[in-house]
Amino acid sequence: MRVPTHHHNPNTVLDLQQFLDESVDFAGYLVKLRTSASRDVIYHLLQQCIKRKDLIAGRHAYSFMINVGFDSIPVLLDHLIRLFAACGSQVDANDVFSKMSRPSVYTWNAMISAHANLDDHAKALVLYHQMWHKKILPDRYTFLSILKASETLVRSNSYIVTLDFRTFKWML
Repeated sequence: MRVPTHHHNPNTVLDLQQFLDESVDFAGYLVKLRTSASRDVIYHLLQQCIKRKDLIAGRHAYSFMINVGFDSIPVLLDHLIRLFAACGSQVDANDVFSKMSRPSVYTWNAMISAHANLDDHAKALVLYHQMWHKKILPDRYTFLSILKASETLVRSNSYIVTLDFRTFKWML
């Protein structure tokens, strides 16, 4: 495995992509070196971790984000939640989500989708209701996840599903 050096300076997105492809352990390397990286580098790193479903590298990336103060950038946190969900780690996804001061609709969608995809359909619906009470307007992606969760719960007869279909009105 090629170990990146702090002298490596990718000149193009393709160079960066190749660099990240060669070593998803880049996050661990950054944590060890305590070097700084741009938000774009972390963004691309998280994309690679999602693609590879690499939970360990994702946790290293999160640790690095905390160390350099990137742990409050919504787009990075959204990707981190998606990464943890893709790896099946609801605990990590919930941890990141709980520390966010003002989650966006994209963040709520990531959490609702994560729980729906990991067969925690009741929690997906609870999150939807929390989102609604916080006056965050759902979008079509929210409803796709909610419909999936609702359908599964109704089929299993384990939950009575009530959705406020007035919220669909603005989408039509």
